[in-house]
Amino acid sequence: MKILVLLCMVSGLLSSCIMEERDGCPSYLSIDFSGTPEEVKSIILMLRYEDGFCIMDTVLMEDYANLYEIPVRRGTPFVSAFGNVDKMVFDDGFSIIRGEESDKIYTDFRKGCYNGDLSHDTIKLGKSYIGLYIRVMNPAEASCSVEITTECSSIGYSYSGEIIEGIFSHTPEPHHIPTAEEGYYEFLSRIVRQKNGDAVLRIKSVQNGAEEEILEIPLSEKLKAAGMDMGSKDLQDIFITINYSRSSMKISVDDWERTEHIEIEI
Repeated sequence: MKILVLLCMVSGLLSSCIMEERDGCPSYLSIDFSGTPEEVKSIILMLRYEDGFCIMDTVLMEDYANLYEIPVRRGTPFVSAFGNVDKMVFDDGFSIIRGEESDKIYTDFRKGCYNGDLSHDTIKLGKSYIGLYIRVMNPAEASCSVEITTECSSIGYSYSGEIIEGIFSHTPEPHHIPTAEEGYYEFLSRIVRQKNGDAVLRIKSVQNGAEEEILEIPLSEKLKAAGMDMGSKDLQDIFITINYSRSSMKISVDDWERTEHIEIEI
């Protein structure tokens, strides 16, 4: 009889979390990353609660096929997933360092609800950067080089998915310089989703260290005219051909040779 009483007491202590104080027990959360795009090499996962409590972890590519499991505080945190973070820096989310371009970042933001003993969620990342592939045709003078700078005020994403504002200014090195056969410059610059519609593209000629601005293009306006949807889950890359000798600008998606493009006066 004494042994039976002792077993009952021990059983009662072990089950007190379950039967009496469930609010203080964790929810055992499993997250499915199996739908992650192949180009995403790693994911930074954040769970942030209303009182500021935060859980952060890194999920590697080789683990996407397995369910991610972790005990978490019960509640309704913001769940943030940032894929391919490289040079961007943490600031209640991730933002671009001044002078740099965006990482090839993928994101997912959602409000979690983890109140049961067992909880489940699925992360579905979307492409959250725009690659600006820019060709500048017919440079004015062979003795001049061409430089481009992209400027805007959107620099990253907060933990809740809001666009972080700041100063973005990126001047990339050319990927291609004019040759006898291919008389153009080619540049690549990556930006994040735009909030204010203030992105501009500046084109300068440089000779003997002296710069002269030859074009300022209201980039947000041109992207909108070309049908760019900043609210899309997956942002598209844009291929821009600028021919300032003809005062024209062509915009297309997918590749340079696409026949379906929009031509805009500059």
